Amino acid sequence: MKGYTDLGNGKTVNCAVKVMSTKRDYISHIKKNGEIIKQADGMNDLFFEFAKPNLDFLSDNLQINQQAAMLFASLINLYNGNYDTIRTLSNYLKVNYIEIIEQLSELEMLKQKRLIQMIGFNTKEFSYGQIQLQVPFTTIDALRKGICHELLCKEKLSISEFFIQLLRIFDDWARGTLSDERAKKIILQEILYDNEHLHFVQKMKTFDLNDDDILVLLHFFTDLVILD
Repeated sequence: MKGYTDLGNGKTVNCAVKVMSTKRDYISHIKKNGEIIKQADGMNDLFFEFAKPNLDFLSDNLQINQQAAMLFASLINLYNGNYDTIRTLSNYLKVNYIEIIEQLSELEMLKQKRLIQMIGFNTKEFSYGQIQLQVPFTTIDALRKGICHELLCKEKLSISEFFIQLLRIFDDWARGTLSDERAKKIILQEILYDNEHLHFVQKMKTFDLNDDDILVLLHFFTDLVILD
């Protein structure tokens, strides 16, 4: 049956469950931020005065500070599927290059929450000009569906949230923004361990499989999931 996965023993799970009650309108707040940036002619006191309600919304829902919320909204408004740079961001916000460099900790915060990808930072030898910033498709998709806040949680997930997390991690892993070791740890030691209340996870644990086989099986099930 479309959208359902057979778990054996005649039981199926609906992998296309929608969590309607938790949807939030991220896109309109982010668009308003973009409009205010243009009207205020860049990131300045006037911008923060009028953008505060939108930044508060992003800060509260994504558990980030206002500076990180401003940078995140800016990267979404710049999104074209390609990487952006520190220079692109500074030009968009009409601030000096150094002002963005001073906010690398906020960009790192967004990276740690896996809301963005940040390539070329924290390596032994790098220049600020080589840092590449990109918003992964999974973040864009979650914003569109109004469920971006659910990406931050790994415990006590619903079955749809569980597969959203897996989809996101497999995507980051495929793009090379997560190492093999880190991706395996998140999936096997965090997501599976923290969601043993799900019948799907309980069923997985009854199989006599090694870690690599579990990952292959999870990837297979994730590919079958319809998240619309």
